[in-house]
Amino acid sequence: MTNGDLPRYRHILVITTIDFDKVPNQRVHHLINYWANHADQLDVVYTRYLNLRDQHTDRPRAANIRYLPVPFNSHNELFDDHVRSHRMATVAGSYDLCFAEGPWAGAVGRLLLERGQVRFLVYEDLDYFPAFFPPTMAPEVAALENGAILAAHLVFCVSRELVRRRAAELSIKAYHSPNGVPFAAFAGQRRPRHRPTAIYAGALDRWSGIDTVIRSWRRVRRRHRRARLVVVGGGPHLRRLRRLARRYRVSRSVVFRGHVPYSQLPRYLARADIGIATLRPGELATCAFPLKFLEYMAAGLPTVCCNQGDMAAIAQITETGLAVRFRYSSIAGAIGRLLRRRSQRRVMGKRAQRLAWFYDWTNIFDQQLHIIAGARG
Repeated sequence: MTNGDLPRYRHILVITTIDFDKVPNQRVHHLINYWANHADQLDVVYTRYLNLRDQHTDRPRAANIRYLPVPFNSHNELFDDHVRSHRMATVAGSYDLCFAEGPWAGAVGRLLLERGQVRFLVYEDLDYFPAFFPPTMAPEVAALENGAILAAHLVFCVSRELVRRRAAELSIKAYHSPNGVPFAAFAGQRRPRHRPTAIYAGALDRWSGIDTVIRSWRRVRRRHRRARLVVVGGGPHLRRLRRLARRYRVSRSVVFRGHVPYSQLPRYLARADIGIATLRPGELATCAFPLKFLEYMAAGLPTVCCNQGDMAAIAQITETGLAVRFRYSSIAGAIGRLLRRRSQRRVMGKRAQRLAWFYDWTNIFDQQLHIIAGARG
């Protein structure tokens, strides 16, 4: 099928539980940017969490994009089927194509499909969501997500592990559609002189594993006295991580930048030498394929990650990073090795940047466009 044969959609719907007033950058931001170019009108139904403070965000904007915020007092209200369907499934009209990401948005998309308001439902499989919750809640989340996956016409998984899991557990064919990166924004930055720097860019939650990096930082500093760790992002663990840096007496070399606009992130990465993506081991990390990994690659940084999931496989096979065990000595050793071996670091970084071009968001969503067009006939 040639580009000239690809259809233009009259009306596309995107359903997400990402709050665009609080979260600076996720896959859905880039999905909206791309698909708005293939639709006369694109509506975005998203959750607006009233209990959380707004942050500076760079949401996609175009004349044909309409945002439809749905107020929620907290994340807990998403578990109430009546509240969720009553608030999020009240859009009027019909849609040629609907993208729903995550269990709760997927349940709303399924409801709209059953009502006849959605003609073609695509489920965006971003994470293994039950792993975010305690054992008492995980089965409910899994059932909600499985129902949405089975109802969808197509399922796109961000990791190969998710593709395998869906095939094994639900006997469906899912397509691999990895996360991506706006390649030119990260690859086009000048690299000024700076201190030896490792950087973490992302959410500060328990699953991020950044606390273990901070605990290991004293080991790094023993041999690299000028080295610093820059932490970009916010989250529920920010205060605890600041206290942890003081407790381990590394607060002068661990710099917390907090939330920054996504448009500024490439400049921070241009002042770093190593990317950190040491997710805490478990099902969540095994199924994840985080944006930060690709952002580091596009910026020309080798990545230190843990030895599980797609991220570790790519780092090892392509020699664009070091995949290590999730323990202090292993993480500190990998960071120290890359700081010490400048030539190896540069070779890995150049190799990573060349590979990152294939993950440009346009390439990722072009593949989706062709798959959807083929499935719809």
